[in-house]
Amino acid sequence: MNKTNSLPRSVKIIRWIACIWNVLVTVFFLLIFCAADSGGPGSIASVDIFLLSLTGVALLGLLIAWRWEWQGGIFTIAMLFIREIAWVIL
Repeated sequence: MNKTNSLPRSVKIIRWIACIWNVLVTVFFLLIFCAADSGGPGSIASVDIFLLSLTGVALLGLLIAWRWEWQGGIFTIAMLFIREIAWVIL
């Protein structure tokens, strides 16, 4: 039994909007990751590298959300929350 065929059209539209936002956010942060090591005048502080890597792990949650929506969403939100706590502490 296919569960997605029984869903209302509005739910399908909202899910597709979420998927499109997922792709846009992932592309945006991948551009930030690539630009972070641009070879500027100074090196990047280790704290900034750590916080950026936590953001990368949160992006992994977005990729997980393509297959398992609830688990990927909870993982992403938890990692972003952990990142913010680490930012306050550091």
